[in-house]
Amino acid sequence: MSSINRRQLLAYSAGAALLTLPKKAQTQQRRQAPKLVLVFATAAQLLFGQIVANPAGQYNCRDPNVPPWNGAPFPALMYADYNAYIPGDNVVGGTPCFYFIGGGFYPFSKHYKGDGYPVQDFFPVTPARVFHGLHFYSITNQQAGIPLHDASQTRAYGAFSPVNGYTLSNGDEDGVPWDCFLLHGSGYADMSGLAENVTFPYPTQAQVQLWGSAANPLDNVPGATIKWFVNVEQDYTNPDWVTAYASVTHTCFPAHVVKAQGATLYHYMPPRNDPAYIFDCWVNSGSNMTVGVVTPTRRVPCQ
Repeated sequence: MSSINRRQLLAYSAGAALLTLPKKAQTQQRRQAPKLVLVFATAAQLLFGQIVANPAGQYNCRDPNVPPWNGAPFPALMYADYNAYIPGDNVVGGTPCFYFIGGGFYPFSKHYKGDGYPVQDFFPVTPARVFHGLHFYSITNQQAGIPLHDASQTRAYGAFSPVNGYTLSNGDEDGVPWDCFLLHGSGYADMSGLAENVTFPYPTQAQVQLWGSAANPLDNVPGATIKWFVNVEQDYTNPDWVTAYASVTHTCFPAHVVKAQGATLYHYMPPRNDPAYIFDCWVNSGSNMTVGVVTPTRRVPCQ
């Protein structure tokens, strides 16, 4: 399991832990971060009463020791998350790399390692192209935490990949980058285009907005960017039955996921992943945006 996988799993167990994590560009520090995060995650779970063995979160957010004796609501650590991921594997990119053969350079399509199909209720979406989230406290302590901006590593492969003829595997990992032979290169998407906000229209309601754009760090097609705007509304008037829904706008590629406290509110899967479809989605995204989808309201954990 990679360092980003470990970090995402810890962050979902206790949202406060992720506030201490370094950015993705600090690769070496990130590999050491899970040791530190584990300490904070354990403390946060004790503080907020969360149970590590329960991936579905916590549905009882009442303090039995505070009047009224059926348990008064206590401030919960809540969160909204957006992820973009590339479904499947071996996705052909929009620009080639060039491999030297017999005295000349020849173009070969770049093949990208996808993220598989990582979406499950109450489990982190990882790996993914974009991790974008915001934690906040409900009830009386209405305040936002530090947002999550991150990405899994992008990996591209060149000539003679995939070696097994259909999917990228360990056989394509030759360990020699930037030569357009098998593994061509790797990198992380720039996360500077992400932004977020949280408001509290009512004492027991929060609205989280997440928006931004991100591009493939190994491709240079102008305008080829993932774009999204997400509004997640959570209502905790009844602390025993917290609800949430989302309104979502995004590009038609790749896949997009929106969650609240780990519960899936929205999951879009693109119908195709061939180069022509991807190019049309990203470059002509002004006319190919999925706009204003409003999800059904569902019950979610209270933290």
